[in-house]
Formats: sequence, structure tokens, C-alpha cells
Amino acid sequence: MSSGRAVPTPVPRGGLLLHVGPHKTGTTTVQNAFVARRDDLAAHGVAYPGKSAAPHGAVIARLGTWSGWYDEIAPTSIRRWERFCETTRSLDATVVVSSEALCHADDEQAAALCAELRPGPARVLLTLRPLAALLPSSWQEYLKAGWTETYPEFLDWVLRRPDDDGNPVRSFWTRQDHGRLVERWARAVGAENVTVVVADPSRPRLLLDAVEDLAGLPRNFLGTTAEESVANRSLTWPECALLRQLNIAARTTMDWERYNTLMRGGAFSTLVGSYRPDGPAGRAGLPAWAADAAVDLGARSVASIMASGVEVVGDLASLSRATAVDGPDDEPGQIAIDAVVTAAAGITSAAARRPRTR
Repeated sequence: MSSGRAVPTPVPRGGLLLHVGPHKTGTTTVQNAFVARRDDLAAHGVAYPGKSAAPHGAVIARLGTWSGWYDEIAPTSIRRWERFCETTRSLDATVVVSSEALCHADDEQAAALCAELRPGPARVLLTLRPLAALLPSSWQEYLKAGWTETYPEFLDWVLRRPDDDGNPVRSFWTRQDHGRLVERWARAVGAENVTVVVADPSRPRLLLDAVEDLAGLPRNFLGTTAEESVANRSLTWPECALLRQLNIAARTTMDWERYNTLMRGGAFSTLVGSYRPDGPAGRAGLPAWAADAAVDLGARSVASIMASGVEVVGDLASLSRATAVDGPDDEPGQIAIDAVVTAAAGITSAAARRPRTR
């Protein structure tokens, strides 16, 4: 069986729809779509609580996830999660919660989260993309978080040495081992209460159509297209090189707090949101050996998901397909001055917003 249902099973009215992610699988599209219609949801008996696009901070507080380059930053107070749950439990509506941070929950946490958010019927949504499509974009996300590995190094760590001591990207498989992720949530809430939606580039409305059906919203309520968010666009090869070189310099001159403010919140967010490359500049490809590994790993995930008994929307077999894609081999020797200026402007702006200390 390769294709799933056309229409998913909706969460009962007044229940909870929990979108777990994982990262780079259309999560930002879903979150931004709900934010854009947040004020209009009540007319359809649905609520998307919170003031931001996603309650990542509250989820991280609940999971006790440490952050920073070396996990040196403690999570915020659990009270942040408790306040969020007070809101979700008080709403007279079907409640939708979406956060990629949820994919880091272990078995015990996953089993408790839905009841804490909202006692009663719940449905868990997992959105998946083929591993071959995730690898280049995931490397970019690691660059945005301060990592300095080249793309070939990243592929080597992820696909050839995932369990080696000192692996700097070990968290990749916590997020992107789709078979284990689905199994974990099926154990937590019951396979009959889990829906997997497999992204399909040839059907750009598939994801939002499924989310609307799950939440009990009318078709096209969340927009007419599922185009990639500008704030989450893919970076060109020269932009990736710029981020990596900035990270190399920053890791020796900044602590995590300053890096998070000036680089992530300044240089990188401004570059992604404001800079538009002039013409094609190349993007990371997928070498043949990595494509073969992605096919093998994807096939394992397909087998696990089929055996789990969860509901599937879309072509599950696509998770085990991959072809080699040509891409640049070496970092460019030159980077457009406009890109550098945009990044520098972001740093300056972030520094100006930063509270002054003695």
C-alpha cells in the first residue's frame, strides 16, 4: 500500500488537534496560515491559542530541553507551560496547537502532553517529507543555529556516523527518524488517533486541505496555496557559505546569548527575510551515495509506519524515493556584497534593540 486516505478523520468538536511536526515538513506553512486567520477561527468553533506563531517556549519548558551550543542554557520555568495549558483548557472550541519542539518528547512526555493541554478527545498530526528533501534544508537549519560543519561533513555525520561520539548533529535523528517518531506518538495516544500527512510537491494544497479537514474548517479557509513562507525560504549556496563563515568567527567571540540575539535574531533572520538573490546561485544537491542511503532509511520508515496502523494521507511510499541531485561541491570564493551588507544591517539593528547593560 503506497497511498493513504483522501480525507483524514477530523478531531471531535471541542477536542485537541496537536501538530507535532517534525521540522522542515511544512510546519511553518501551517502555523502562519493559522496566525493569518486567528481572529476568524471562532466563527467556525476553532481556536489557535497564543500570541506567537507557535508555543515553542512553552513546549521547551515542559520538556525540560536545554539549549545553546553545548546545552548550557537551562529551559525557562515550567510555569510558562502551565499558563499556556490554562488557556487551552479554558477555550470553548476545537483547539489547535502546533510546535516542532514536540517531536523531542519522549514516550512518557508524549503520553501526558495531550491530557495536560486539554482533557478529552485528541488527534495528533505528523507531517512528513522524504529524507532526501530534508537533508539540504536541515543542514541550513543547523547553520542558522551556529553550527560550522560543511554540507559534506553534515551528510557524513548524519548518514554514515550517526552514533559516533562527538556527533555535532545527533539531534537530527531525534527529529527525523519518521518511523520511530510515528511509533512513539501511536503508543502515546493510540494509533487510531494519529494522522500522518505526506507532503507532495505536485499537490501543493494537500497539507492545508488535510489540516482544514482535521480541524473541521471549510476548504480554502487557511489560504489557497501552500507556498513556502518567505521567512522560511531555502538559502542559496553562497548564503550558506556566508552563514558558515560568520559562525566560525562568532563561535570564538560570542557566548550563546549574544549569538542568539545578534546573529540568529539579527543577521540571519534579516538575510532570509529581506535579501533576494539576483539570479540562480545554486543550492545544495544530493550525492549518489547519500541518495542511496536516503532510500534505504526511508524504506525502513515506511515499513514502520505501515505496521503502526496510523492513518495516512498522501503517498507513503514517496518517503523511500530519492535520486541524486547535482549541486556545488566547494564553497564560493566570493559572496555578493548585497548579502553581506544585509547581514551586517541585521546585526546592527539587533544590537540597537538589545537592552543596554553596564
